[in-house]
Amino acid sequence: MTQALDIWQKCSQKSKFDLAELSGIWRVHLDRSSLQTRTLDKYFSIDTLPQNPRWRDVLSTADYVLAHCQSGELGAELDHLKSLRDQVKKTGDGRRGKDGLSPISPSNRHLPPVTRR
Repeated sequence: MTQALDIWQKCSQKSKFDLAELSGIWRVHLDRSSLQTRTLDKYFSIDTLPQNPRWRDVLSTADYVLAHCQSGELGAELDHLKSLRDQVKKTGDGRRGKDGLSPISPSNRHLPPVTRR
């Protein structure tokens, strides 16, 4: 997520609030005259990552950034983001639930709980 946000800010010159709002993936709240992205913010640190992360939202965010940032200057960073996105997808495809659905399929949004060290 940090890679996606860094690329977004470099290519669009816009904030994480704009990413959340324009992508439609994350909610933006107005709290005492300042914008807040509470849920999105939890995905920027392993310490605050939810126990059952919304992997589909993470993948959708990466896909949104990749689709909207095509700068040649960011080629290496975009390739790295694609690689990270593919790793998350591959992890999800290898973990099928009891119902046979992939954890990141539309009808089953979550991978198993995150193990903290």
